[in-house]
Amino acid sequence: MWRLKDFYSCLAAKISRDTIPVPGKRVTILLSLVLLLGAGMILKVAGKDPGAEPPNTGLNVSSSVEIKEVLRQNSLLQRSGRFNDSMTLLREALRKYPDDLDLSLSLGITLRKARLSAQAEEIYSILLKKNSSCLECLNNQAVNWLQTGEVERAIAGLLSLQMRAPQFADAALNLAVAYEKAGQSRLALDSYQKYLKLISVNDSRSEPALARERIRRLEEGL
Repeated sequence: MWRLKDFYSCLAAKISRDTIPVPGKRVTILLSLVLLLGAGMILKVAGKDPGAEPPNTGLNVSSSVEIKEVLRQNSLLQRSGRFNDSMTLLREALRKYPDDLDLSLSLGITLRKARLSAQAEEIYSILLKKNSSCLECLNNQAVNWLQTGEVERAIAGLLSLQMRAPQFADAALNLAVAYEKAGQSRLALDSYQKYLKLISVNDSRSEPALARERIRRLEEGL
């Protein structure tokens, strides 16, 4: 496959051969010049230099598959309560892929579930320094605050998150939980109802069913 420089090398060779000052040859040289330069400019403008290396798009296919497999194994470990094994798996993967957000978020969640909230907070602080607009980071950080008993701080963080991303359903759900912890049943009820409006009617996770149960209980208590 030719690169742009190959066009110009060909052009130089063509001109060096056609050096006899014959009118017909001059026409041939001019025509060669126009064709070669034109073809080169077309490829340059279109960004399709045939011999150029493909652009770097980040993780390749094999890396993406490996990360997905790590996350799958991590999910199984967490379900069985093997948090130490989960942390080991994720930390090894992060040594290889230190910038992968999903791996970092999963490690933060594992640390929280293992009651290592201070270490989880460090994970979220690092992630938010890199990207202060990371919605999942802000949401998970607020959940971590709930676990450490910083309920008002969690509520403030989730309210701020809702202002930035009003359609972020998980924030509405976690805010409902935070309001319940704070004893604000009416606000909790409103947040649970908002959560159900934001999610898909076909959502098969356990959270929607739990939210409906909490709504029923809260309505009974009001």
